[in-house]
Amino acid sequence: MIGLDAVLQLSRERRQLPPPQDRRLIRERAKLTQAEVASAVGVKPPSICRWEKGERMPTGPRLRAYAALLKLLTDQTT
Repeated sequence: MIGLDAVLQLSRERRQLPPPQDRRLIRERAKLTQAEVASAVGVKPPSICRWEKGERMPTGPRLRAYAALLKLLTDQTT
């Protein structure tokens, strides 16, 4: 059984991600391919495709890495 603290932490981490439709725009504005983002996050390109479509959500270390990368890319393009 997952503890309340773990559930709350996961919720906070997921809120750090922009909406799925914005994830693709952020990547494209940074002129990165799905393969490049996948490599940086440690997943395969189809995962990035699913995350950008909102079909799946990253979890654990991949969620944190993806959220950090998107924030970095957003900060660089604004």
